[in-house]
This record gives sequence, structure tokens and C-alpha cells, in this order.
Amino acid sequence: MEEYLILKSTDSQAYFVNNKPYDFRVKLNRRLQFPGRWYVSLMELTLVDVDTKKLTSQQMNVNVLCNLCDVSEVGGQTLPILRQVNLNYAPRYEFQTFWNRPIILQETPYVRVYIFQENGEEASFLKGETRVVLLLKRYPFID
Repeated sequence: MEEYLILKSTDSQAYFVNNKPYDFRVKLNRRLQFPGRWYVSLMELTLVDVDTKKLTSQQMNVNVLCNLCDVSEVGGQTLPILRQVNLNYAPRYEFQTFWNRPIILQETPYVRVYIFQENGEEASFLKGETRVVLLLKRYPFID
């Protein structure tokens, strides 16, 4: 069993007025429930307005985080990481290999996606809309 979520930083602004391109929540039409073992993968990432020529070398690598994920050790920090992304290939990323990250929640009415630089600071240089496509998949993976 699998399900795709297509989420934009501009979704749910009536509920989450402080959403930003680098830190946003999306209220779902229904509560997601995860009985058993589930995994989440970042399939696509679109950063509508990022000028990579103006970024420092520290800003070029970012961590895409999500409230659904179990935590991992990332650069001396414990973070719920979906994937590390190098911004050299902006604005759109389609990943050929997926990081299947364990989902730790039993259920949720919303999904939060946030993007941090490697140094732990918010990626506040991101402007415009951010879009993600998440794949939710129940284990065992059967096609």
C-alpha cells in the first residue's frame, strides 16, 4: 500500500499563517493513519525562487526535514531528515534513488516540511513557493 502527498508551502495558509518557503505545515483533508510499519520518501522537490549564484558554499547543501520521519544523526545534530540536497541543481529535483525513512507517528492531521542549512540555520534565503512530493509506503514493499 502506498500513497503520494503533493504539498506546497502556500497550502493551508488560513490554518498556518506563519508558513514560509523553508518551513511550512499543510493541513490534510483527512488524518493520515499509519498502522504497522510505514516509510516516507522525498520523491521531488521544487524551489521556485532560489538564485544559486548568490549562495555561499555553506548554503549549497541543505537538509530537508519532516515531522513524519524518525530521527538520524546529521552533522552532530539529531534531526528528522528526509534527504540532503545540493542546490547546484535548482530549481527542480527528481530523485532516482529514495531514502526510505521510517514514519514515527501513528496518525497526523498535518505534515510539516522544513529546510535547514548544514550549519543548522533555517534556509531563509529560499523565496517563493516550495513544493514537495512525498511517497508514503507500508512495509513490506510489495509492487
